[in-house]
Amino acid sequence: NYVDWARNIATSLTRIFLCKFINGTTVKPTEPVDLYSWLKHNQLVMQLILASIVPTEHQHIDQYCNGFETSEELWGGMRRLYLHAGVTAQVNFLRHAFSHIFPPTGLFGPTIQELHDDVQHLYSVVTPSADDMFSILLLQALAAHHPSKCDNFQSSGTFDSLTICQRLEGFDLQYREELRLAARASSSSASLDVAAAVTTGKPSACDRMPCKHCNKSNHPLDKCWQKFGKPEWQQLKECDRKA
Repeated sequence: NYVDWARNIATSLTRIFLCKFINGTTVKPTEPVDLYSWLKHNQLVMQLILASIVPTEHQHIDQYCNGFETSEELWGGMRRLYLHAGVTAQVNFLRHAFSHIFPPTGLFGPTIQELHDDVQHLYSVVTPSADDMFSILLLQALAAHHPSKCDNFQSSGTFDSLTICQRLEGFDLQYREELRLAARASSSSASLDVAAAVTTGKPSACDRMPCKHCNKSNHPLDKCWQKFGKPEWQQLKECDRKA
């Protein structure tokens, strides 16, 4: 259990006044005299941390935490390695727990035992805080219809609920913008279709019917110039042209 191990290590380092090397309250000095003492104590804390790890985990630690120069970096790296991996395991346990249903007929006992075992597994990894549980529920809610996003969060080590919520809200903004652009494109396309229909549409039935007086097809009988004379605007237009 990572939490129990971390609590014991922090307690031990506090007793010997070295907990400041893992909680970030000490800064690497620049003066040579102080720097030598700081490096010596930092190396001691790193050795104490690594010595408390069971041998079966040494290779795992070396692969993940290789390159960390300070005990604070090592402490943070191990927290991400084990606590976040624990959240992934808890998501899987919780998902399995939600899959149980009591049978329509038969005994209730077997399902009760399976649910009990899943809860024990869930809390044996690490006792989840409220934030951990929120992260677990967020990832569980994503798993059904957005498995790629769920896998991406887990593979990238993103397990704090605040970051997950911010990423999901970013997806919401992107989705709304795509809908807005699609609606605008659809509206523009519809406007172009209407304009094209107006400018290039077929002649109306009135335009196709010939005038009963002059037999021309570009005007109805009540607007025939030969029968009723040219309108005033046309006469003025012709006068201007002659002038």
